[in-house]
Amino acid sequence: MATKIDTVTARTRLKPRREPFWHRVSKGNYLGYRKMTADTAGTWTARALDETTGKQAYKSLGDFSDLPDHQRFDAALKAAQAWSTIWAGEGAPQPPPSAPSAAGTSRTCAPQRPIARPTTRKPGSRATC
Repeated sequence: MATKIDTVTARTRLKPRREPFWHRVSKGNYLGYRKMTADTAGTWTARALDETTGKQAYKSLGDFSDLPDHQRFDAALKAAQAWSTIWAGEGAPQPPPSAPSAAGTSRTCAPQRPIARPTTRKPGSRATC
């Protein structure tokens, strides 16, 4: 049986535990609420399933303590939906066209050769390219 986490009353009645209580957002996407102690506010976590690999990804969303108690579920739900969309690649932000990609940078380093003899560098200094 699923545990409700969408109301303040339901969240205050939860017993502290390490594993979050999960609320299904959509197929493969969940919003979790974890209450570590009876005296503290809980934290929110998003969980998403990659259907091709079967692996799950998690994202800590925080405690939303800057909001009133009755607005925290809605804020956490929106954050979880936004993260799962970006994580799934459906709405991943694209870099501006003028920004160079990592492959297009002009600075390159020469391949490093193994040194067969002791170096004369000071201890702790690093080689530069």
